[in-house]
Amino acid sequence: MTEDTQSLIRSAIVEALEIDDAMASKFKFDTKLFVPEPEGLGLDSISALEIVGSLSLRFQLPFDDVSNEDLWSVDSLASYVESHLPRPPSGEGLP
Repeated sequence: MTEDTQSLIRSAIVEALEIDDAMASKFKFDTKLFVPEPEGLGLDSISALEIVGSLSLRFQLPFDDVSNEDLWSVDSLASYVESHLPRPPSGEGLP
């Protein structure tokens, strides 16, 4: 997974949930999203819906098969997104 994807997902979550600067500063790529503080962010099921909606719009991807494990952290969401992004056809861009 790329750091660009992770950063985009982190930004989308911060924006969608209107996370304040104090909490955003503690929010790392491996932070558990739905584990209570101080180990995680302590988000709830409504937050999950907001995150999925925001990421669906940002990446133009359906999140029909997203699982709880995919929503565990920014890292797991980045893996999910990257595995569902369209790939260029084999050999494209080769001379």
